[in-house]
Amino acid sequence: MARREVVSLPSASTLALIRHETAGRKLAPKRVAVIGDPVYDSQDARLGKYSSAIGRRSGDEVKEKSEGVTYAKTAFFQSEAFSDDSNEIGSSGGNLRFPRLSFTRQEAADIASLADSKDVMLAMDFRANRETAMGAQMAQYQIVHLAAHGLLNTQFPDRSAVVLSLVDEEGRPRNGFLRLQDIYDLNLPAELVVLSACETALGKTHQRRRSGGLTRGFMYAGSKRVMASLWKVADQATAELMKVFYKAILEKGQSATEALRTAQMALRNSPKWRAPFFWAPFILQGEYN
Repeated sequence: MARREVVSLPSASTLALIRHETAGRKLAPKRVAVIGDPVYDSQDARLGKYSSAIGRRSGDEVKEKSEGVTYAKTAFFQSEAFSDDSNEIGSSGGNLRFPRLSFTRQEAADIASLADSKDVMLAMDFRANRETAMGAQMAQYQIVHLAAHGLLNTQFPDRSAVVLSLVDEEGRPRNGFLRLQDIYDLNLPAELVVLSACETALGKTHQRRRSGGLTRGFMYAGSKRVMASLWKVADQATAELMKVFYKAILEKGQSATEALRTAQMALRNSPKWRAPFFWAPFILQGEYN
């Protein structure tokens, strides 16, 4: 990474398909759509109740300290409607634990501030929901950024998901799982999709099934390239990396591959974030030109 820009490919045939499908395609008219800081819990402060939460971007409840970052336990989301998901990931009694990702709010705001307001869609809080992510308006943006929890299901890969708001403005449960099967049905001709969540680059390909991980799903939906993570990322460090990444793209005009290297080097050179755990989880997949 210190010497080269690195891009991963699911396969050479996938790259050939991407190039065939996107040949001659016009750029989307607007620059960037950002979805971040979803509401996961009826105890959330945005519903008028106190909730403290700084967590990893995965479905696990954690409490630990590492390199100056604190992960705090929070109340978990309970709903019979989603009990099948909790059984899949090993939770008991239909309980899913999705602490609020406090730093995704600043991450989303920082990204939106770097582009002209007419070319930006910023959806946070209750608007950071499944309906927004699946809306037809998303096809109008060159870059789509999702800052949320990731849910990896190794037993049933098509049920892996990006987890968006799980409650509405009145605290009622809602379906917030943007699953792989939903992603395959999207029309998303983006130049870049960024999955700022945990383990979004993981997933196995199954014969006779449309699976293979979230990245493959977004490529199938029309994205030229996808930036995703290989492990459970730290909330604050990810926000820092994304800030540098988008400044490199939107202000300096760097390509996505060059910008990722710029961001990784910036964190690697920081005493607080120098451990590879913080700067190395994100990879680019797809078209490298």
